[in-house]
Amino acid sequence: MGDYTKKTHEEVGDMIAEQDIDVLVTYGHNAMYAARRVADRNKDIQVHACLDVEDVYHKVSSLLSHESLMLYKCSNTDDDLMTLKEHFLMNH
Repeated sequence: MGDYTKKTHEEVGDMIAEQDIDVLVTYGHNAMYAARRVADRNKDIQVHACLDVEDVYHKVSSLLSHESLMLYKCSNTDDDLMTLKEHFLMNH
């Protein structure tokens, strides 16, 4: 994304902030732009910005219940997050 990384992530944050969701968990430095934008624009959404995949695991695990609906978006080239996704699919 190069020079457009920050702007694009902030635009994604704007779109997320308009949604009727309860919690946003992000992972990575660039995703922090989206997380900050959501936190600034919609105080009803709990925002958790993680920089470590283990933090993502612990945060999401603490939030999930059998009634939860989770949208999981990550790059299919991110092996750690793909493994985590498979774990959640198998165990929740």
